[in-house]
Amino acid sequence: MLLRLLWDVTPYLYSGSLRQLLPDWHGALADIWALYPPRLGLSAKVRCFVDFLVVYFDAAANWQQA
Repeated sequence: MLLRLLWDVTPYLYSGSLRQLLPDWHGALADIWALYPPRLGLSAKVRCFVDFLVVYFDAAANWQQA
């Protein structure tokens, strides 16, 4: 038995190699922050990466709704 964030174990839950034992119990919420130095501005590469993270973690957070 282990306690992990859903976005971290979503692929294993989808594949069936992990099973959620207590589906009605939820741990504390966790925030994810993307930090970059403001003096450099937001480059296209950084913006693209942040956009990717938003989509990736949103999909992982909603794995049960699929």
